[in-house]
Amino acid sequence: MKLKVLILLVFAGLCFMSCSDDCTQTITYTKATAVYEDVKALRDVPLNAETREIEDAGKIYVGDDFILIGEEGKGIHVVNNGDINNPVPVGFIAIPRNREFIVTGNTLYAETQYDMLAIDISDLSNVKLISRHENYIPSLHANEEGEELIGFDFEVVQEKLDCNTAIISDEVNFFAWNEQLIPPSTVPSSFSGSSAGTSGTINKLATANGHLYAITSNDLHVFDVSSDLTLVNTLSDFSSQMETIIIEGEEAFIGKVDGMEIVNISVPSSPITVNEFWHPEACDPVLPHVDVAYVTLRTDGPCQGRQNVLDVVSLDRSNFNLDLITAIPMASPFGMTIVDNVLYVGEGENGLKTFDVTERESPVLIEWNQDVTAYDIIMHPTRDVLLLAGPDGMSQYGQDETNSTLTLVSHISF
Repeated sequence: MKLKVLILLVFAGLCFMSCSDDCTQTITYTKATAVYEDVKALRDVPLNAETREIEDAGKIYVGDDFILIGEEGKGIHVVNNGDINNPVPVGFIAIPRNREFIVTGNTLYAETQYDMLAIDISDLSNVKLISRHENYIPSLHANEEGEELIGFDFEVVQEKLDCNTAIISDEVNFFAWNEQLIPPSTVPSSFSGSSAGTSGTINKLATANGHLYAITSNDLHVFDVSSDLTLVNTLSDFSSQMETIIIEGEEAFIGKVDGMEIVNISVPSSPITVNEFWHPEACDPVLPHVDVAYVTLRTDGPCQGRQNVLDVVSLDRSNFNLDLITAIPMASPFGMTIVDNVLYVGEGENGLKTFDVTERESPVLIEWNQDVTAYDIIMHPTRDVLLLAGPDGMSQYGQDETNSTLTLVSHISF
């Protein structure tokens, strides 16, 4: 009798193990497959190249008589804008894997995968590399041939997998060359205007007091550029989900998915957060203006926010108290700029809104121009010209005395 009971128990145990081993589930997830390349070869690409068609425009910078237009992952187009009625492409600065850049004086700072570059653009027909800081973002992944990770190919897949799989449903899962999962914490977050010109409010690089500040999603990198390009500080996990940075005086204003952060940079190499303003998750540039800050929040895009508004936040610089003054409903706000007492807010495909901000805490809508597309907005540094960036190009508009009526002057197609 005992023998039969023992046999039954063993059989039940085997059945349990078999059933557990056979447990499967069907899950849907985003598969990010690693792409590798020889980074050393990328570093050897000559900077000066012939003009080419603008296919995937990114960052834009406006100088006195030129415009720089980023080509996502490839470099920067140089446009002669001496005659604003007839802007002409004249060259291309080849910077493989570049997305972010900023200009200070005659120096262009540009990231390229793991490196930061300083480039002399005093002669735009023959730019020269001043300095390169290699691996300011450390490379943690390479394939069997020694090539470095440069990005990912993404696809949504549905698979039947073991119940004990490490793949997470409904999320992005990163895979190396050998199909092994890459821990998300080790994936570089980078795979996510000044002096003689102006840039928009959607920037991840900023300069002040001889220092360059570069944000990735969670890290803040500080370079001393007073004599050379020297990394003097990396603040890992400085904040979370950082998107944009703009500097005014001794404060850096960092726009985040879930708020705005004010960072004191009076000691340039040692930024310190002095206050934060929280809001529901959304994509948001920040534009400080005297004693207030304007923050745009929107629902579309990668941030998946829950509201479209223009927040007006009080900015008491004595103690950095931050309080929401008002939230103005918007359609789909993106970049902003202020000219005198006029605030321009791009509404993407929903046009351009113009506000009178003579009373800074109470913007008054002057006009909603729905005949234009405006994702970012840049004021020409020396002329009464407003530049609007849209999906099909950049348009230059002249303005009347009130800064409210726009007249199309020229258009650069993307």
